[in-house]
Amino acid sequence: ERDGLSVWEILDWNLLRSSGAQVMSLPLREELTRALVSRGHTTADEQGDYRFGELEPGRYLVAAVTAGSLLTPFPEIIEIDETPIQRDILCLPGSSLTVRVRAGSSPGQGALVNLRGSIVDTGSGSEAWYMTREELTLFMLNPPIVHAYADEDGLAHFSRLPRIEYQIYVQKKPWAQLSRRLVLEDPQQITVELEPGAIIDGIVLSSEGAIVAGAQVRIAEANWNNWGQIPPPLPETTSGADGRFLIEGVPPGSYDIRTEAKGFVDGRLRGIEIVFD
Repeated sequence: ERDGLSVWEILDWNLLRSSGAQVMSLPLREELTRALVSRGHTTADEQGDYRFGELEPGRYLVAAVTAGSLLTPFPEIIEIDETPIQRDILCLPGSSLTVRVRAGSSPGQGALVNLRGSIVDTGSGSEAWYMTREELTLFMLNPPIVHAYADEDGLAHFSRLPRIEYQIYVQKKPWAQLSRRLVLEDPQQITVELEPGAIIDGIVLSSEGAIVAGAQVRIAEANWNNWGQIPPPLPETTSGADGRFLIEGVPPGSYDIRTEAKGFVDGRLRGIEIVFD
């Protein structure tokens, strides 16, 4: 992601062609290693001209990035044979976001800040789930789902972000998880104030009443039915040798507790209500 231009040979574009894979396999960057292979990097001269030489015949993707822009792909797949070709790329503007986390009177050092970009409109019917090849490529190269940890000053920095709507989630035990929605256009800095969170503790038992150690215990929003959307990240933990678990930083809401352990059917406890005074 250095400034300049990069070229990739396309190995298998069909890996990403179904709309289900496009949405549910986020972040899409994980598919790049199988779909594309890097074949070179260069920089443009003072006139903006660039050149890639010694490319074998095949199908290629070319993208460019400069200060303040996204890693912008040429909108079409380039078919290369023995004939020299010329293609111009217009870099799309990106944005940046700095999240300042406060935990009480102190900086929220170590807080996990998740950004989840809204790349489909779930309220506009099934057609909204389809992404064009150009959109898909843009989000592959500029993932709309990213995370960072706050530094000693409580700051988490994000750069080269697509200019779309984001849901921000901030987690830091034992503080309650915070969420905020933001439409990102120009570079922004926001401050979030964490509040004390609730604690859920208990014991994982088998149907025969035996202690289950090492079970994964997580909470999920009750009656989650937003098909196609990735559920919000929520605190989770693992049961100890005595089967006990402790989940910290739970925000207000209605939850189910779900357990998974090797050799057991997944368990669920419904209807946990968290209310703050």
